[in-house]
Amino acid sequence: MTDWKKSRFVGVRYRDNPKRKHQGKPDRYFLIRYGKDGRTVSEGVGWASGGITLQLCNNLRGEILSNIKIGAGHQSLKERRELEEARKLARQQEKEEAKRKNTPFDVIAQRFIEWGKDNKDS
Repeated sequence: MTDWKKSRFVGVRYRDNPKRKHQGKPDRYFLIRYGKDGRTVSEGVGWASGGITLQLCNNLRGEILSNIKIGAGHQSLKERRELEEARKLARQQEKEEAKRKNTPFDVIAQRFIEWGKDNKDS
């Protein structure tokens, strides 16, 4: 079992990995803890080598606690990641849709003719 160390921020912990190095020191993995529905929830945020800092973890925890109190927005890191992934997918679909709408008719006709040669009998 790994030993989690408390940080100067409430609800933010970390552990050092002696095998991974970051800037000449052991790499740190950060974890946030908060209460939700009468339970303590612990979620891993990420590694210091990935750009995660104590301050970022504290901000994320504060954001989640605020959302839990008002009952809106993401209420866990998992929900936040899912929302970000959904936004990325929506943006990609919008780009593809715009590209399809801006395709000239002669290009569409040429694609249909080529498809017809391979897939139609007559």
